[in-house]
Amino acid sequence: MQNLSKDVFKFLRDIQDEVGKRTQANVGKRIYIWSDHYNNWIDIIQPILNSTSKEEQENSMVILRLIELNNQLFWILTNVIYNAAYHQVIRELRFILDSMMQAYYLDIEHPDADIYCKLEIVKEIEKEAFGTRLIERLPIQHKDRIKQLYSLLSKYSHSSYEELEISIRRAR
Repeated sequence: MQNLSKDVFKFLRDIQDEVGKRTQANVGKRIYIWSDHYNNWIDIIQPILNSTSKEEQENSMVILRLIELNNQLFWILTNVIYNAAYHQVIRELRFILDSMMQAYYLDIEHPDADIYCKLEIVKEIEKEAFGTRLIERLPIQHKDRIKQLYSLLSKYSHSSYEELEISIRRAR
């Protein structure tokens, strides 16, 4: 307790370092490093930006969400490695899936609307603009598999047996 009262931030860093060491011991060289992520990120985003105009980029919800995705994936990587924050990561993955589906829906259904108009549309359809209802409305393949993934992620986004069981077992 004395270490905690002296320097709370050092105490937290020490805990993170310990979790990071355990993660590295368990996964070894298989761990996905930031430079790999960044290289993959460039490979994904560059063709999209090269094939769209500046106006399309500024008014595309998908591009907005893709740019956010870079930061979200870095946050996820950090939380898995240093904090073992698996529940939070799963909830973040569900948010990413929801937000990308919503962005795709808005861009497909309202291709000529500007970003502010799309924002207002979200306000109007908010109760139907996420989850399995939205998946059904999207012109995409593999809807059943996406719904299964969404359902799996949702089990850890709400208080549920699966989510609670992990917490109880971890505490013992």
